[in-house]
Amino acid sequence: MKTSALSALGRRTALPPISWLMQTALTRPKLISLAAGFTDNATLPVEISRKLLNEILSSPKTGRPALQYGITAGEMNLRTLTAKHLQKLDGGHDRAHSPEHVIITGGSQQLLYMTLEALCDEGDIILVEDPTYFVFLSILQSQGVRARGVKLERDGIDLAHLEKVLERLNKSGELRRVKALYLVSYF
Repeated sequence: MKTSALSALGRRTALPPISWLMQTALTRPKLISLAAGFTDNATLPVEISRKLLNEILSSPKTGRPALQYGITAGEMNLRTLTAKHLQKLDGGHDRAHSPEHVIITGGSQQLLYMTLEALCDEGDIILVEDPTYFVFLSILQSQGVRARGVKLERDGIDLAHLEKVLERLNKSGELRRVKALYLVSYF
């Protein structure tokens, strides 16, 4: 008999650590938080943003669309411009650079959730750097996806350790559950 109104997903989802970090930074203005991703208030472009927003909202052509929900994959004009830019960076030869192959999200978490939903079932495994982006670990936990850490060296993942992790997963019969290797290029 079910004892909770919450789904299995709801019961296993814990409050993400980033929420506590952001709340702490917001309630303590003198705290300089390097963990929550806040930018320096003094550098935020309020005036130019106000000018651009007024310009966009004052036009009948752009005002209402700017306040409307967009599609999940992101605004088509931005996707088109991004695809053209990527194609130019790659020398203009790759046909894979089309707006249909580009997703623009509101942030990293949205894309991480979308990627996990497309690739993973509950119980699947994602190999992650150790240490890794702690928000991603919370997302994995909430989706019922298991993380397996791979040690880092000074210049990236420890390939010998990656090989050992893959061998252990193969011996346990879980290698088929590995769906991705998640790397953070700026650690």
